[in-house]
Amino acid sequence: MNRRLLLCLGAIWFAGAAAFAQDTAPAKPPPPDALKAKADALARMEKTKGADPAVLAEACDRLIDEAVAADRYDVARQGADLAVALAKKMGDRDWVQAAAARQQEVKALEAGYDQAQKALAILASDANNTSAYLAVGRFACFLKGDWDKGLPLLASSGEPALKALAEEEIAKPADPARQAALADGWWDLAQKEPPLPQRAIRLHAADGYRKALPGLTGVMKLKAQTRLEAVQEILDAAANRGRTHVVDCTSPRALQSFWTNDAKAWRVTNEGIVGQGQVSLYKPLLTFNKYFSEISQVTIRGRIVPPAGTNFRFSVGGINAILNWESGSGNRYTNAGAVTVQPERALTPGQWHTIVIEQKGPVATVSVDGKEIHRTTAQLAGTVTVYPMMSTIEVGSLKIIGRVDARRAVQGPSHANTD
Repeated sequence: MNRRLLLCLGAIWFAGAAAFAQDTAPAKPPPPDALKAKADALARMEKTKGADPAVLAEACDRLIDEAVAADRYDVARQGADLAVALAKKMGDRDWVQAAAARQQEVKALEAGYDQAQKALAILASDANNTSAYLAVGRFACFLKGDWDKGLPLLASSGEPALKALAEEEIAKPADPARQAALADGWWDLAQKEPPLPQRAIRLHAADGYRKALPGLTGVMKLKAQTRLEAVQEILDAAANRGRTHVVDCTSPRALQSFWTNDAKAWRVTNEGIVGQGQVSLYKPLLTFNKYFSEISQVTIRGRIVPPAGTNFRFSVGGINAILNWESGSGNRYTNAGAVTVQPERALTPGQWHTIVIEQKGPVATVSVDGKEIHRTTAQLAGTVTVYPMMSTIEVGSLKIIGRVDARRAVQGPSHANTD
């Protein structure tokens, strides 16, 4: 075995050995299991009256990501099962399909992990077992996406096609034609794989196509571009899992869901994200960190914090709204340069309100606590921003139903309108 392979195998084996050592060490109080505690807390919250199943389902998704990263498939399974139950409770077909698909992914990951652990045990006594290298390498590359660690293992496997591809990649070809041919090899290999490994392999092949593309011409270039477009569809599908995107603004990680131009102006409390507005326009603001090619509905639970009585501002795509406008007694809306002012203010300072912006055919509407207060001709798309001005606002939760465009990065507010 070469030195690189020994290092890769050692890194993987160490994780298994450490777990074994913990199991056989003298009895002592176990450390707190933070991931299991999160899963149990979500299970309790699911039974709490008034709990928003969409918020909890989003939290389950984050928990699954954390658990998989830590190879805690017992917790990942618990989170996936709860996500399926929550999706059924919502009665949303997209959520149910997405949760069921994620549940199957967790099962595949757990099965792959179990096989890899058995293979590691074999390699401990038989360092030349090519089948064991194959099992560990497949898990590292095709399920965990750790190609640096997994490629040397695949190169030592007994699978001729995988061995050849891994050896070629380890050689780091510089010629664009060889890079594209290597990407072709991975792409074709993926065709025979189940959904989860297939996705991982094609995302990896895409890296090769991107590297080769500047040096390609003719048919080879067209093939690379076509396959990169197909990979973008995979990324878009992953970004749109469930089509509903929820931020629990009481979570310590809530601000990670937003782009902001002044992070110091926002803080997370046990009721929501609080922002102190300035005199300068559009500062500070929070913009949800995904761009939407279409938006069906946005729900904001928020309030103006006394003693201020004005300026809860938000924008969805090109629609900019100021509820309790400071320059008048009512509300102000801007859409494609057209301004509408209403005489009656929509919000009661200090009181929590549910604000819904919804696409209804060619019309977009704004409602507060179930009462429609504004409608305009518009197609909702882009991003969602909330911000105060010369006041303090609090956002308890944000829910967006829409289709994400994963190719567009969010680097600013959701509107180009000015007040």
